[in-house]
Amino acid sequence: NPGSNSADLDKWTFGDAGTKATITNLTIKPGEYLILCPIADTLLYKKFGKTKGISPWPSLGNGGDQITLKSFKQRLVDSVAFSDKWYKSQKKKNGGWSLEKIDLLFNSCTGFYNWASAIDPIGGTPGRVNSLNKPGSSQWNIVIETIEYTSDSTVILTLNSIADTFYLKPAHFIMDNKIGEANAMFVDESYLKIHLKFDSKFKEGINYTLIANSLFNCNGKRTQEPKNQASFTIPIIPEVDYPVVINEIFADPSPQLGLPEVEFVELYNPTGKLVSLQGMSYGDESYQYKFTSGEIAAQSYLILCPKKEISSFSTFGNVLGLPDWPSLGNEKDVVILKNNKGREFQRVAYTAGWYGDSEKKSGGYSLEMVSHLSICTGLQNWLASIDPLGGTPGKQNSVSNLPKDPLKLMKVVLTDSITLLLTFNKTIDSLSASASDNYHINNGIGTPGNAFPLSPAFYKVELKLKKALTSGHFNKIEVKEVRDCMGSHIAKEFNYGEFIMTEKIVKNSILISEILFNPRPGGEDFIEVYNNTDHTLDLQEISIATIVKDTIGTRKPISLKQLLFEPGQYMSFTNAPETIKKSYRIENPDRVLKATLPQFNDGEGTVVLLSKGVRIDELTYTEKMHFQLLKDFEGVSLERSSFKLRSNEAGNFRSATAASGFATPGYKNSQHTEHHFNDDEFSLISKTFSPDNDGFEDLLQVSYRMPAPGMVANAKIFNDKGILIKHLIKNSTLNAEGLFVWDGLNEFNNAAGSGIYFIFAEIFDTSGNVKQFRRSFALAEKLQ
Repeated sequence: NPGSNSADLDKWTFGDAGTKATITNLTIKPGEYLILCPIADTLLYKKFGKTKGISPWPSLGNGGDQITLKSFKQRLVDSVAFSDKWYKSQKKKNGGWSLEKIDLLFNSCTGFYNWASAIDPIGGTPGRVNSLNKPGSSQWNIVIETIEYTSDSTVILTLNSIADTFYLKPAHFIMDNKIGEANAMFVDESYLKIHLKFDSKFKEGINYTLIANSLFNCNGKRTQEPKNQASFTIPIIPEVDYPVVINEIFADPSPQLGLPEVEFVELYNPTGKLVSLQGMSYGDESYQYKFTSGEIAAQSYLILCPKKEISSFSTFGNVLGLPDWPSLGNEKDVVILKNNKGREFQRVAYTAGWYGDSEKKSGGYSLEMVSHLSICTGLQNWLASIDPLGGTPGKQNSVSNLPKDPLKLMKVVLTDSITLLLTFNKTIDSLSASASDNYHINNGIGTPGNAFPLSPAFYKVELKLKKALTSGHFNKIEVKEVRDCMGSHIAKEFNYGEFIMTEKIVKNSILISEILFNPRPGGEDFIEVYNNTDHTLDLQEISIATIVKDTIGTRKPISLKQLLFEPGQYMSFTNAPETIKKSYRIENPDRVLKATLPQFNDGEGTVVLLSKGVRIDELTYTEKMHFQLLKDFEGVSLERSSFKLRSNEAGNFRSATAASGFATPGYKNSQHTEHHFNDDEFSLISKTFSPDNDGFEDLLQVSYRMPAPGMVANAKIFNDKGILIKHLIKNSTLNAEGLFVWDGLNEFNNAAGSGIYFIFAEIFDTSGNVKQFRRSFALAEKLQ
């Protein structure tokens, strides 16, 4: 009762829209408080003061409600329509706190502006003056009590009372000294603090005055100058240079090796003086811990870790625990050191790729800085620890004494007619590597137009030439004045490399030379190709595919980078090179390479070489092409006999010899034969043959040369008694020239045996012109 007279509340009602209760036989004196509560709770509240239990009790909604107090004549005495926003506290609106009226004067503001959550420790003030009580505050001017700068472009204002939020706009807050209007504003949940952000930055040593042009109280009263002003000055603080480096990062401590299963970061002081950390900050992009104390002795280490884990590292050296530890990401993260002015002086943006080891990046090993003297940063200067414990907290890094190999140019690759890619053995100084004058190419090419060191590893450089290269010439590039991360220049014995602009690949430039499509159990397929030209080619342009029902399957590139293929060279490709090398005799291990091959069917299939959609060579294979007297075809390759004949010419692919180990991946085929065609219409390459699969004259080869392609041939083999042994070809259409072969097997697939034989051929054209040929030959067998 704020009045001067007692109030008789007999037959007054209290309630909300759904429930009303009547108060009986009760008087409230001037300045007296009365607690209303459910009848059942009367005893609980009597200890706080005058209490009246009523029934039925109008249950008060947590999110909001409207309650009324009416006289016995049902005249409205007071009404409050509250909501949980009135608490002005996210925590308090969840329960346990009362809403209190701030100014009880009759002419005070109502609603949101005059109510808030209690600040009394017990959660409310039943039966006594409100903890928020400010008589007449609704008539006060809204005054800026304090102004605090929180960064070089933000301030926080604290008001004496809640201002009318309708008039609170960023543009209504103006800072002098050319700062201007605020560009962003945030009012916190108490509605007494206003956060302002400005576009321009404050400077040290200058006094700034803020003017708030539209501070209105809840009764519409506007605050006039100078009460709507506040000033602050940022003191001049000398900037400190901290000669400290982040030296080791333990981001993924699991699985545990020898170190505690706890994250840590190690700082190192490389100077000869004690360094105080006061004012310095450490953290990541979202959180920075500012040191209020701490120091690192000369050339010493300091381990940073979560405060609760100090004991875990105390045996390793000096430890400082951070109360709020910025967790380190396993895959990637950024750790930062800032000086006392907030200026960043070291940033390490690490990734799991920095470990350089697939096992170590899975956890248990720290990342160590190689050298604080390095002129390079990032991946170029960090490695996974090689210490048996997994890291070296509190002592010299295990990678700091690694052998210092000289800088070497390892590879030069031409990626297109004007672009070279240089690969070095280690990280290079990007500044020296970006100078195009540090590269020179012979044959009148000169220096490149531009040089681009490639991030993030910086061990590769892309060069853009001034004009396109011509094909067919080997060129030499020389590198000079390029440095590694320790500042050492590349030496003359390691500073050059060769490259070539290869010729265009056309049909039959590259031929299928050998294929293993039915490997032994545990073995692998392979395919061998041959450079059938007199110039260097690039196998990066070749893809391999299989053909099923005239449809080309998925194309598998032989190489994803330049792979030079010399004239007359063989190269084999497989999914598992080591398996092939263990299974067969290998003369050139560097010519058995890994590639993702399509699946070759064991019985039969078709494989094709493609370049930019053009079929370069194609082979249809079948088990029937093998030497049929072999006991088992598993693990036996089919080898090409001649590069002058078409791939699918009969007899041009045969089983590799037993003497060779049944395959010759990466070198000359055991069945290779040089064919020399003569001008005869019909002739035998040799008048003797021995079909024993030893690689020497294993087939009877019949050469023909016709006036034009399209003639039709029939050929039969007879023994010296005139008995038909083999119907060799039946109505076969011939090319203009070519071969057909006999493997020494009869019509029943049995060996014909040694002796004298005859081949009789009849060749005719569509006009009815017929030619007949008869030749004799010998089938020989080795003496046992």
